[in-house]
Amino acid sequence: MLPRVLVPLLAISLVLSFTAADAGGGGTRALSTKTVVLLDSSSTMADRTASGRTKSEISASVLVAWTGELSIHSYLGLVLFGRTGENGCRDVEAAVPAEILARKHIMRELALLRPGGKAPTLGAIETGLELLGDAGSLVLISDSKDSCTASPCHTLAELLRERPSITLHVIAFGATDEERTELSCFAHAGRGRFYTASNALELAFAVRAATDTLPVATSSVPPESSTSLARADSGALYTGGSVAVRFSGREPTDPSAWAEVVAKHATAPTDQASRRYLLDQRDGMLELPLPGVPGEYEVHVHERDQESPAPITVAVEASPVRLTLDADSVSAGTPLCVQYEASRALPAAAWFEVYADGQERSEPLLASPRLERRPWGTWTFPTPRTAGVYHLTLRGEAPEDATFAKRSFRVERIDARLRLTRRLYDAGELFEVSYLTTAPLGAHPSIELARKDSLRGDAPVAPHRVLSRSPIAPGSRRGHVAFDAPTEPGHYSLTLRDEDDAGGLAQLLIEVRARGNKSVDRVK
Repeated sequence: MLPRVLVPLLAISLVLSFTAADAGGGGTRALSTKTVVLLDSSSTMADRTASGRTKSEISASVLVAWTGELSIHSYLGLVLFGRTGENGCRDVEAAVPAEILARKHIMRELALLRPGGKAPTLGAIETGLELLGDAGSLVLISDSKDSCTASPCHTLAELLRERPSITLHVIAFGATDEERTELSCFAHAGRGRFYTASNALELAFAVRAATDTLPVATSSVPPESSTSLARADSGALYTGGSVAVRFSGREPTDPSAWAEVVAKHATAPTDQASRRYLLDQRDGMLELPLPGVPGEYEVHVHERDQESPAPITVAVEASPVRLTLDADSVSAGTPLCVQYEASRALPAAAWFEVYADGQERSEPLLASPRLERRPWGTWTFPTPRTAGVYHLTLRGEAPEDATFAKRSFRVERIDARLRLTRRLYDAGELFEVSYLTTAPLGAHPSIELARKDSLRGDAPVAPHRVLSRSPIAPGSRRGHVAFDAPTEPGHYSLTLRDEDDAGGLAQLLIEVRARGNKSVDRVK
């Protein structure tokens, strides 16, 4: 949360920057569609960047400067979430309706930002949809995952399925790899573009790119593209699979440039969900989804400010295999079964591979044994312990390095709970803590007891030191563990930990007092 002394200073600086823009009558760039900005104001936005400013301060100043460039005929709304920290998962506010641009109203709301709550991202998107109505564009600026919904991306996809005229663009500002995975999933579900930013300059660029308000080149003839395209492999391509395309020599002047697979000689626009964006990359590789109908297709790259490179022609064959999963979304570590059905027997060497999203060209996380040469079968595998989107691919050596079928699934973080009969114990007293999880734990789970230096509200600060760690049954969902309360009075934490989960699955606080005080604090 911002120090109290900084709030008036931030307000004054935003007022001055707004007044300067307003005095000049505003800008001339008009939004092409009704737009609502969804701004994350949760506690993590109070973190400081390398510049020394918080992400909240940078977001506010960037948005104020951007609105000063817009024409007064633009329709712009603002939704803030996690702003107060008082309403938990209901902390969503439609701060400015999506009407004719009201700069003063937007400036006032941004000047009063004091991040400190949870991140009910899906709730903010739902509020933005209410402001938009039947059509328009949402722009989400966030640095964190939704902290209030179990499967927000799946829920969002269902929510937007019946609203094809609404697009959601997402800007991940100072987010970690895990947080970017969920945020990019939001953009994919919302048929929009995904951007990353780590400082004010990158954020300002991303906001303008997402809203199509970047400066337009004055030249009437676009320059010739310097981008070269080529397939990254030479294997056969099948419906429902993907094609790997390598690009190089690109001049990244358009962050909204994208690549896609389209039918040869097609004239109708494609589904935005099949696009993959090049962002600010000069060289790289993209995995493009292939359509479900066999035929001849072309890989196109679209760049707004220069002529697109010549397309690549690819032939897509009917997939000989259909994959069926038990579920499209499971808890981390839960076994998942895939069933395959083929129109003919599989080749002599065929197997399954599991990849994290965006890592299809690296070593697989899991690989099955060689499958039997028959047209049907199953494989059950343990899902990864880290939450995110993963891809299951059926591969074979003949034809050369072929991908026969591909399915995606999502791994959700395990929900867990610790329970105590009391939170106050005498020094040296024996007590018991029980645990309950929504999915089996990994091979080396444990509960650890650690000393806390101090408390901030109901939340613990970083541990001072770990005093003891008690292993619990691998693969279990529930159980209990006994501890001896420390001999030194103070505040302590109990944390349930699992494999690859540095933050812990669940945590409780206890207080240890010196012997002799007989008051008891029972947990209701």
